[in-house]
Amino acid sequence: MLTARVGQHVNFSLAFLDAQGQPMQTTPTPDAPPTWNNLKLDRLIAAPDGLTCQADTVGPGTDTITVQVTVAGRSYTGTLQAQVNP
Repeated sequence: MLTARVGQHVNFSLAFLDAQGQPMQTTPTPDAPPTWNNLKLDRLIAAPDGLTCQADTVGPGTDTITVQVTVAGRSYTGTLQAQVNP
C-alpha cells in the first residue's frame, strides 16, 4: 500500500518482470500505450508512451490505482492501494 498526503506528487513506472519476478532481459513492446486509472482521490497524468505516470493526490481517503497493458495480444493488469492522509 502506498501512503501519501493530500497535495503530494507520486511517480509510477512500469517494470516488466518474468514469471520468477525478475526483470526481463528484453523489455517487451506494448501493443498500445498502457492505460492508468483510479477511483477518486488522485489526478493521474500518464506519459505519452504510458510507461510512466504521475499521481497528484487531491483528497484524503483510500483509492485504487490500476494500470493495464497489452503485449502480444495478452492483457495484464496491475493494482496498487493508496491511502491519502490530510
